[in-house]
Amino acid sequence: MEKFYAFVGKLPFNSKRENGRGPVNIFFIACFYFIAALFMLLNSASAQTWTRSRPITLTPATTVANYQVKVTITTAIMGNPYTDMNSAGNDIRFYDASYTPCAYWIESFSNAGTSIIWVKVANPSTTIYMYYGNAIATAVSNADNTFDYFEDFITDISGRWTVASTNGSVTQNTAGTGTVTMSNTSNAGANGISNTSPFRTMFLKRSVTLS
Repeated sequence: MEKFYAFVGKLPFNSKRENGRGPVNIFFIACFYFIAALFMLLNSASAQTWTRSRPITLTPATTVANYQVKVTITTAIMGNPYTDMNSAGNDIRFYDASYTPCAYWIESFSNAGTSIIWVKVANPSTTIYMYYGNAIATAVSNADNTFDYFEDFITDISGRWTVASTNGSVTQNTAGTGTVTMSNTSNAGANGISNTSPFRTMFLKRSVTLS
């Protein structure tokens, strides 16, 4: 589904009969190449198959493209632990009503509890689809691709934010959920951070629960 192999080879085609076996040799060589290519293709396709899917109804439906929705997954729906899903959620994929892939970000994941996932619905949809059930799939959760602008303050803010620290300090703690502390040492303190990149929102309000 995500990775396919194409077999490209050059057949030593020669119509000249040598020792009475020319065309026969070409036929068997061609068959060998064809069977080998078919085997590789089928093996790759079967390895990249998602065996489970669930529809998720959006109420109300999204009416604009690239709208973020919050999806909540629970053990009441998925089993405890989540049945047929990778233990880390690496095999999760989302598609909109027209089966266009949707970017998503896993905010929190527990296959024995409640998980929160934000999905960027590519096209206006009443239903999106969650695919899972692929033991070898790699994670594609990506906050930057999901939101118009994303900042969790877990990574160093240098280069993304301008820091002002006059008569005070600005301190970032990247542990845990990430925090930035701004402290003044006098009434004349002017401390803060600013970002010149325009953005509309980090998190939108719509949320749905998987059912």
